[in-house]
Amino acid sequence: GVQRLLAHGTVAVAGDLRARPAIDALRRASLAQAHRPPSLPGPPSLSPSPLILLPPLSPGSPARFAIFDVQDRRDLVSRGASTCVATVVEGRLVYRAR
Repeated sequence: GVQRLLAHGTVAVAGDLRARPAIDALRRASLAQAHRPPSLPGPPSLSPSPLILLPPLSPGSPARFAIFDVQDRRDLVSRGASTCVATVVEGRLVYRAR
């Protein structure tokens, strides 16, 4: 569930959630939610391609980011989200690879 999302560097979810358990789980984990951009191809996935920041970053807001063990964006797209080594949500370290 949510731990797997955090282990893949997920800090926000794009789309319209309808199931109450899913909505509650995202709220408890402090994951951001935004509308899925209409131009995204294919079904929802953990793929880092295309790389989209949702919602946009804003000055003074709590830290929300993930760190991946890759050389660059091309390497991230090639090797995938399983290269995540740390995820920070609302300024808290919520996942760290062992």
